Amino acid sequence: AFTAGERPFPEGYAHVRGLVRHLHFKDVRRLPAGGYEYVTAGEIDWMGQLTHLCQDGYQGAVVIETHATPKLAATRAHLQRLHQLLAREEAP
Repeated sequence: AFTAGERPFPEGYAHVRGLVRHLHFKDVRRLPAGGYEYVTAGEIDWMGQLTHLCQDGYQGAVVIETHATPKLAATRAHLQRLHQLLAREEAP
């Protein structure tokens, strides 16, 4: 959705709220010269997305989908980021 010009959250999520059963955790940023690149921490509002999924009672899978390189280091970085975001979501 992001690479097609949509804002995945909150606008995109508003259209599929209650229908999501499988979540791919990845991030991306726009490049100044045009185009985009996959990164560990980019422009997707993952904190907002995860907060709303939790509030909506999401019970589906969360898959870390790493398109950034190097793959192993990027996977570890994505996992660490997801843990940090979830810890913030669960904090009182």
